[in-house]
Amino acid sequence: MSSQSSSPPYPTATNTNPSTCTPTSHNLPISEAYDLWSTIYDHDSNPLQAIDDEEFPSLLAQFATHLSDLPTPHAIDVGCGTGRNTVKLLSRLTWRITGLEGSSAMLDIARRKCAERIKDMDARSEDHVKNVTFHHFDLQTGSLPSIVDRAEGIICTLVMEHFPLEPFFSLLRNFTNPGAVVLLTNMHPEMGAITGAGFKDPETGEKVLVQSYKHTIEATLDVARMYGFEIVGEVREADVTREVAGRFGPRMGKWVGKRIWFGMILRRRVELGEGEDALVAASKGDAA
Repeated sequence: MSSQSSSPPYPTATNTNPSTCTPTSHNLPISEAYDLWSTIYDHDSNPLQAIDDEEFPSLLAQFATHLSDLPTPHAIDVGCGTGRNTVKLLSRLTWRITGLEGSSAMLDIARRKCAERIKDMDARSEDHVKNVTFHHFDLQTGSLPSIVDRAEGIICTLVMEHFPLEPFFSLLRNFTNPGAVVLLTNMHPEMGAITGAGFKDPETGEKVLVQSYKHTIEATLDVARMYGFEIVGEVREADVTREVAGRFGPRMGKWVGKRIWFGMILRRRVELGEGEDALVAASKGDAA
């Protein structure tokens, strides 16, 4: 059975500190914006996505070491989008992988992308495909779908900026078993002070802004600890050098000298009354 927390109560979403989550202006609700963005998301030369793609493999390797002793760990890609990073999990043949996404259009692309990648894998892919599932899910509801088990690992890349910190970490706590690890990346506050998530409408060329929150690293770590998560290792930050800008093209050039990305690995504490046996049992598929 999936472990339920017996630790003291954690803060509720209503305790959000407005100084850490003042939203920029936006034109469309998150899911509607990402439905529109889906048609160009994977090839619009977004600087933040480019840096995230470059930094992700080393973070994933660190993340995977924490799951290596579990026979069939469950990993959830929270806000999986077009499956940009979900496909990078498919080589982990013993993992059960779940993608959650609020945009139906993004989710359709993720399903197709992963199905195509699995077809290109070896003969084990037929069994492996049974371990990869996708679900339409509005992250703003805060509750894990009843058909999805809690996870031993969470991947959540470039999603946190769309939510106040307390509801976001409350959601991660609801999604995880004690001892679970989280791979988290986000827009750096230096970039967030200048811009937020957005894109050009592929039909009209107009700028579409999506609700974004400017989260500092310090506030992120403070709220993470409030919800029982501790940093593993150090926070990574990526700045844009002229060499980086030269590799990624003109859209990256405006960010030379600025930090635009940060990433980290977090672990959910095992509280009093929460045994490590719950983590092992869940990884064997016994979680509800």
